Amino acid sequence: MTGALVYGISHLSRARWERPAGGAAAFLGVGLGAATQVQWLRDDAPHLNWTLPRPHHFNAAGVYHGVFLTVMSGLTAALWALLLLRIAGSHGARTDRHAALLAGTIALVGAAAFVALLAIDSLPARSTRASTATVTATGVGATLLLGLFAWTAVRIRRRERD
Repeated sequence: MTGALVYGISHLSRARWERPAGGAAAFLGVGLGAATQVQWLRDDAPHLNWTLPRPHHFNAAGVYHGVFLTVMSGLTAALWALLLLRIAGSHGARTDRHAALLAGTIALVGAAAFVALLAIDSLPARSTRASTATVTATGVGATLLLGLFAWTAVRIRRRERD
């Protein structure tokens, strides 16, 4: 997904407002990622795993995983924002937009697969405060991404009419 997003971004010229929008998306992504990790640490009865050997304690791999997840949440949010902003603002050479749209589609398939695996891993029968926080944060992120998709579609439609 990340590679496809970077590929798509590289095929389009810069968009207006991409720095503040990318920064805001990154900030939000980091916040959502960090919130899930805090909930995993706060949960009195989490499902123990290779990163969380006992409640309220990440091992070294867990600390690495938590930092990685938090950073990647921010990076992924920023990359999605940049790609969709660039697609929405693109005009002229349609070949570049088509390459970016294909890359975005590939990234979306990767994102959907990740969300499906995350949902399976956090089935309601195994629900804890930590897994509920993970599913909630993913839902918030997905909803915001869908909103950005809708905004992008409206922008493209207006541009094509003009």
